[in-house]
Amino acid sequence: MQPSEVKVFSPPPRRSNTSLVIGVLLILAISVTIALMLRPVQNEARPAKADERPAAIPQRPAKDREQPAQSGEQPAKKTIASTPVRVDPVLPIEKAAIPEAAPAPVEAEPPKLEPGLIAYLPLMEDLLDHGPAKMRVAPMGNVRIENSAAVFDGNCWLELPHIAFNVDAFSVAMWIKLEQEYPGYGLVEQQSGGGKGQHLHLVLRDECHPYFGFMMDDLRVGPRVTPESGWTHLVFIYDGDSQQIWLNGAMAGERFCSAFKGSKGPTLIGKGPNWTNVAIANFRGQMREFKIFSRALKPKDIAKTKIYKVPESKTGKGKTEQPDF
Repeated sequence: MQPSEVKVFSPPPRRSNTSLVIGVLLILAISVTIALMLRPVQNEARPAKADERPAAIPQRPAKDREQPAQSGEQPAKKTIASTPVRVDPVLPIEKAAIPEAAPAPVEAEPPKLEPGLIAYLPLMEDLLDHGPAKMRVAPMGNVRIENSAAVFDGNCWLELPHIAFNVDAFSVAMWIKLEQEYPGYGLVEQQSGGGKGQHLHLVLRDECHPYFGFMMDDLRVGPRVTPESGWTHLVFIYDGDSQQIWLNGAMAGERFCSAFKGSKGPTLIGKGPNWTNVAIANFRGQMREFKIFSRALKPKDIAKTKIYKVPESKTGKGKTEQPDF
């Protein structure tokens, strides 16, 4: 009896693990590729619904999001780092801080001028014409203001435009104070020509006697003006028939004459005629309150022209002066 053959069972051979892993990875790669290819197509083809909400704002990663507080814990305060912004405090507007509208300036009324006044040079603070015409005054040489008066040094004078003296009447008034003795001084001059009645000259001549001349048609009076006379008030008047000279408020002389015939030439204050046969120099002394009128002054008008007021800036207070004669 032959012994029975014993068969030994052998398990089937196993497949390699490497092949299995490769297969799995290949399947995953194909799946991912297909998913990526299909996703944008689906998004573009998908129509938007009318009631569809806008897409949510993507959330920050979990590590950046605030973690919910655990039970019993206080939520952490959110800290935002930013550049500080300067904010100026807004101050409350006070009613008193808003100025009220200033009232419109009220122009001061100009001083009332004397009737018929053509030119007025106070000669106390400036060399200007304060009369209605505000004529241009041109200093020729060193005319200066000193002690509330215009000072003439004998080499200077003031020039005004032509003023018509060939009229029915006119007056010239002034205050003067001589500095030194001399045979004659010029006060006012206007020369239109060399003929008779064409050269106006108001002067002190022949040892400083007041003299009112039209050229060969002149008036001379007896009283003299000297440095010892101090401030002297002079008025020269033509009233249409005669020449008059008033000295310190009183008439010193009068004579009948024809009207002045000159019609041109500037009006010079403090200028003497350039004569060779009569010693008359340019004025040397002080002058103030010089006035020219287009009318013949009356005695009461002459009394007013004698009064003048020294500026407060010179005396500290207003002072009206009227010398005793």
